[in-house]
Amino acid sequence: MTSGERRTLTATAVEVAACRMEVLVDTASERPRDTLELTEHAATAGADAIIVAVPQHVPHRGAVVAHLADLARRPDLPVLVHISETDSSLDLLALSELTSLAPNVVGVQLSTFDLAFVTEALMTFGSEFRILADVDEMTYFMLAAGAHGCVHPIANVVPGWVAEMYYAVAKDGFVEGRAAHRRLYELTRAVGAAMRPLAVKQMMSRLGLLPSAELGPIRHSIP
Repeated sequence: MTSGERRTLTATAVEVAACRMEVLVDTASERPRDTLELTEHAATAGADAIIVAVPQHVPHRGAVVAHLADLARRPDLPVLVHISETDSSLDLLALSELTSLAPNVVGVQLSTFDLAFVTEALMTFGSEFRILADVDEMTYFMLAAGAHGCVHPIANVVPGWVAEMYYAVAKDGFVEGRAAHRRLYELTRAVGAAMRPLAVKQMMSRLGLLPSAELGPIRHSIP
């Protein structure tokens, strides 16, 4: 999407949510200037929190921490940092430095298979430190370890199933949570084996949730 389209999406999300739920906006962009503009727009548009990413153009850990701290201090909002498998510069020590420089950094969106990170982060920063699981296959396990929520593309297709898994784990219903996790797992594998987000869009189209005209060219299909 273009920056303009992303600004429109943010404004639409805030309008549709209508204060019934929190709106978190990911402002990461390949261009630092666009990241800054999207961050400032999200804050003025009424977002409840910002998600920023570890910059790929910054060479070392100290510079990464400084860059994220500067970006996080700009909006008067809570900020989460998106951490992926390639973000080796942002370990728990660096995250501690970041939170001391920018106290409004209150959590992470975790796109890794590092289950231990969930436990270690909560022990380091306390139970209020927000962790969103962002690897589909790890969602159940990270929730069980104490993560507060998830970013799950299959929620576009079967939101009730994802919610069922979350609430089952939240109330310590691990039997029900495991059952929900296994029911979602086949869909998760199907999406992982195809091109995202096209596979999710194709599923939504088959359920009548998305007009087929909006799918665009699909070179990969799902069973």
